[in-house]
Amino acid sequence: MVRPKPGSPASLYPGWPDSLDVTVTEHQMIQAMVINLRRERNRYRSVKGVAEKSGVAASTISDILNGNSWPTLETVARLEVGLGVRLWPGVKTTRGNT
Repeated sequence: MVRPKPGSPASLYPGWPDSLDVTVTEHQMIQAMVINLRRERNRYRSVKGVAEKSGVAASTISDILNGNSWPTLETVARLEVGLGVRLWPGVKTTRGNT
């Protein structure tokens, strides 16, 4: 078993990405993106299938899915463009009266 790097999603939140203990809003957004990526992995039947379609290395995709590293913005963009789907969750905005 590979130990997660300190500061990685898996080290901060055991059970990533299914952990219910994620309280940092930005981390919750990344968690939702990873769950969406996992759905695409299932659709393409493998990490290799997602890698071939998106042009992102299979090892990078595995690291993101397993919580060994945080995804970069460039990686998320490449995945979305290559797969033709939106992985990043929408954002609820609230507007104060100013």
